[in-house]
Amino acid sequence: MNYQRFISIALLLLCVIFSPKSLAGTRWVEGRQLTVCGRNTNIASNKYCRLPISLTHNDEDLKAEGELSSGISVRFTTNAETISIRWQIHHQESMAHITPCAANCFDLYASPSANKWIWVGNTIQQNEKGSCSLVIGCNGKMCDYELFFPLNAVVDSVFIGVNEEAYLMEYAAKKDNDTQIILFGSDRAQGFSASRSGLATSALLSRSLNREVINLGIGNLANFDEVMADMLVTTKPSAIVVDCNNNLTPKGIIERCIPFFDQLCIVFPDIPMVLVEQALPAENIFNIAEYEEIKATNKALERAYKMLVASGLKNIYYLPAYSYNHNECSIDGIHLNDIGLKEYAQRLSDFLAKLITKK
Repeated sequence: MNYQRFISIALLLLCVIFSPKSLAGTRWVEGRQLTVCGRNTNIASNKYCRLPISLTHNDEDLKAEGELSSGISVRFTTNAETISIRWQIHHQESMAHITPCAANCFDLYASPSANKWIWVGNTIQQNEKGSCSLVIGCNGKMCDYELFFPLNAVVDSVFIGVNEEAYLMEYAAKKDNDTQIILFGSDRAQGFSASRSGLATSALLSRSLNREVINLGIGNLANFDEVMADMLVTTKPSAIVVDCNNNLTPKGIIERCIPFFDQLCIVFPDIPMVLVEQALPAENIFNIAEYEEIKATNKALERAYKMLVASGLKNIYYLPAYSYNHNECSIDGIHLNDIGLKEYAQRLSDFLAKLITKK
């Protein structure tokens, strides 16, 4: 047995041994029996997936992205003194720009008062199958919780466990609106490279706006593709955010962006849609080429936006680029870290709040 596996098993055993009533005395409820959030209403499957199989079966890469649980969460209400998690997932191929904790672990938040969420803990063990206590010794008062799923794993099952005498029910609090905000784009939309899943863009937006946010970040596959437009028109959004211009050349942006939004606006003539420019790194003598490349793609996106508006579309909005500190807001000059994602999500939240209020 290798050393790392030995440590993982030892930690898991400690969780079981020192849980106050032990996991053996725990009542378990599968997450699907509670309130599943961040999942498209048009998905017929009972799996924790993001994209309909009917639209992805001919594209293996898109199918793999659609099976990931990025942005999916389970909300529930309980007065439990002990809350445990039991899971079975499939790890995906590891990537340099995402932490194992964000990629494979569940992340728990609690709401002790209305619209205020605080982090509780996460499963942390890198096992594809396991269990762990995340809350021990609560005061027995009713509280809302949200368990965010891994960003880069396929989830087969997740069970919420509470002490046997406790109540455990679907999320009781009301969100501001039953419609969903769709977040479509590349790694920024998906939440790479947050340190844990509760700090992904969709999770930050959901807590900030008190609305359900559907995470349709699909990495370098986000390129104004017709297949994704076909999927988006089957949703019931209150707003759609599109941020994928960094995956295309300026020419490709002009060619793909306009027909993509033409298709959406036919179905959603009154739904606000936001085109987001790529954030600019701090300009200096060491990254001039990268800086100029981003400026060129943003300029092409702005041109596409103006063409859409000139064609008579009324519900298209534009969020210009901002400059961030290149050394502190990303892990590699491209993928935003927790600092960068928080700033990115805050700008989106402020912009969307005005649009939704106006609507």
